[in-house]
Amino acid sequence: MKFKPTNQLRFSVVIVVLMLLLVVIGCDSAQKRTDKGIIYEQVAATARCPWSPRYGHTTAAFKDRIWVLGGTDTNLRKADVLFNLKSDVWSSADGVNWTLATAAAPWAGRFLHNSLVFDNKIWVFGGLTRYAPNPTKKQKVNANDVWCSEDGVNWTQITEAADWEARHVFTSVVHNNRMWVIRGAGKEIYNDVWSSEDGVNWTKAEGCTERFEPRTNHTSVSFKGKIWLFGGLAHIRGDLKNKYPAGDVWSSADGVNWKQVTVMAPWSTREFAGVVVYRDELWLTGGRVDKLRGIWANDMWHSPDGIKWIKEQASIWPPGLLMPVTFGDSVWILGGRRGKENLNDVWRFSWR
Repeated sequence: MKFKPTNQLRFSVVIVVLMLLLVVIGCDSAQKRTDKGIIYEQVAATARCPWSPRYGHTTAAFKDRIWVLGGTDTNLRKADVLFNLKSDVWSSADGVNWTLATAAAPWAGRFLHNSLVFDNKIWVFGGLTRYAPNPTKKQKVNANDVWCSEDGVNWTQITEAADWEARHVFTSVVHNNRMWVIRGAGKEIYNDVWSSEDGVNWTKAEGCTERFEPRTNHTSVSFKGKIWLFGGLAHIRGDLKNKYPAGDVWSSADGVNWKQVTVMAPWSTREFAGVVVYRDELWLTGGRVDKLRGIWANDMWHSPDGIKWIKEQASIWPPGLLMPVTFGDSVWILGGRRGKENLNDVWRFSWR
């Protein structure tokens, strides 16, 4: 006797197949494993994070937790909008469950500032404490105050005004047991480098033997005994408007003598790239590659020396202004901005 499936049976089989496909697709969107053992994973979706979608914040790994500090959750760029600048501090041990350390730290709400972990404390300094993008009456208030905390809850102001000029879109690193502040923008575009061992007394690195154009929107890390600088906007002779996106890599052992390691890295020229040190290599992802067309990246590159770069498969997190931090044996992406959308999702990748 020959079996003949009924229409109802065929329909049931189709439904089962479709459900299985949805499960597979759903799993793939949450986690992706490459053939080289890199795992990309969405740890927390937007709806699961209690801190508001934001960008221009800072991230840190401190006392076995990851931290989110400040930033802005303003999602409009109209001329009459004064940005809402945050001074809240959040932390998490797993990227899923978050604790509010303080809803309003004593430092002024700010974005495009910097944070460091140094001397068993978390530090916050610089950035914009007031901003409205009105093209004719633009409001910008830059800061150069320095704050620190041993727990993220109680904060101490180390200095109201550091020796370096108030600024934003600068970078900072911990190198040779000192904190470093590198370039940025304030009253002008800066080409200076400062360092301090206590946050109060700052020393300017004078007499760079090999100068390069003043930078904003660049990225810096400390790696293998040197300070490294990547891309950003290079301002010709420090001119605010006469600028171009850079794709070069520089390094310095002392903050004074700089060497151009790579004239043009294989990753495209970009600003606001996310760079971290992970598994004894430099890792770069995200950033803006075309401001006029609003194109952001989510590609992934790594290098053992800043010269030879290896491109990995594209990550599954959205292209944008990403805020990475190395924590545990993973690199975490905490919030940021994609186009005109602020984010508060959490992603990570691990090399296993």
